[in-house]
Amino acid sequence: GDAGIIGEVPSTKNLKARKSAKHGKVAAGGTGLEAELYRVQRADERTKYRWIYDEIWNSFTASGRRRAELFLSLPLKKDYPDYYQQPFQPIAMRTIRKRLDGKLYKDNPEKFVAEFQRVFKNAQAYNVESSVIHKDAVFLENLLRTRFRQVFPPEGVVVKEEAPQEGGEQTERKRKRKIGSGVRERKD
Repeated sequence: GDAGIIGEVPSTKNLKARKSAKHGKVAAGGTGLEAELYRVQRADERTKYRWIYDEIWNSFTASGRRRAELFLSLPLKKDYPDYYQQPFQPIAMRTIRKRLDGKLYKDNPEKFVAEFQRVFKNAQAYNVESSVIHKDAVFLENLLRTRFRQVFPPEGVVVKEEAPQEGGEQTERKRKRKIGSGVRERKD
C-alpha cells in the first residue's frame, strides 16, 4: 500500500543520487537536495519552473506508483461532463508544461504556482476524500508549495528542507519500469 502521511513532504534521502557532474559540487557540507536547491535558487526562472515541475512528476509512492500520472491529462469530457462545468477550470500538467516551454510564465511565478495548484484543487474538489486521486492531489499540492517556497524564498529568507516524513520515495532516475495508470474516482 501507500505508506506515509498524506500531505507531508516526501523523503529526500534518495535525492543524493541526483547529484551528477552537471549539478556541480555540493555546497559546503550540503546534502544532495541542499546542493540541488543551491544550484536551482541561483538559476534562471525557467530552470526553477522546470525543476519544480520535475519534482512533482518524479514523486512516487513507496510502492512505486507515480503520483502525478493521473494529472498529466484531463479526464475525457464524455466520461466526466460535470467536471467541465463550474466551479472547475480544467487544467492538466501537460498544459502547464506546454505553457512553461512557451515562456507563458516568464516573470510570473505566481501564475505558474496558481495554475499548478488549480490542477490539484480541482482533483480535491471533484473526488471523494478517501480516493487515491484526492490523496495524491493533497500530497502533490503540499510538495508544490514546499518546493516553490524553497526555490522562490522571500527576500532575505533562507529556506531549509523540511524533515523527511515518508520512506520509500524513488526518483525517475532510480526507477525504470513503467507503472500502469489508475482509475479516477468521483463523488456522487
